[in-house]
Amino acid sequence: MTRFGFIGTGSMGGMLVRKFTGTGLLAPADIAASSKSGISSRALAETTGITAAPSNPAAAEGAGVLFLCVKPAMVRLVLSEVRPVLARGTLIVSVAGGVTLSDLEAWAGPAHRYVRVIPSVTAEQGAGVSLVAWGRGVTPGDKDLILRLFGAIGTAVETDEENFGLYIDLTSCAPAFIAVMMREFAAAAVRTGGI
Repeated sequence: MTRFGFIGTGSMGGMLVRKFTGTGLLAPADIAASSKSGISSRALAETTGITAAPSNPAAAEGAGVLFLCVKPAMVRLVLSEVRPVLARGTLIVSVAGGVTLSDLEAWAGPAHRYVRVIPSVTAEQGAGVSLVAWGRGVTPGDKDLILRLFGAIGTAVETDEENFGLYIDLTSCAPAFIAVMMREFAAAAVRTGGI
């Protein structure tokens, strides 16, 4: 049975834990999570039944899959903190924008496997797009797991990492801009008597 660690239980990390456990894809008993102050991870544990780990290394130790849900500026520090306790071959999944697969490997070492996922905020409603880029050494089983997890909260789209910039704009900002433009077109039509 795989153990899952989550470091960071703010808006994104907390949402992922709630959705993954709520869909039944992950059992709460298989998840340990930590947060900077411990407050959000304890609150999440109370509502979902996961384990609130007392520290980042405690959340990472023994995890077969480790989700990094911290701000990009914190990823390097977190990886240096947990690196000594990571089991060889841990699948590290980062949702931090701007932190590349090569950054992850440089900071945690080549003994692990890496995935970058950029979920959109609409995943909370099960309607988001999650961009997925695979690092070296990722197995077919890893791909199946990640696509199942993120497919349960929206649409998981596999792409090369170099496409993230453009695709983030299309999946995050563009729908809002299009909605605002359409609303303005409709309002203009009403104002001019076109409807």
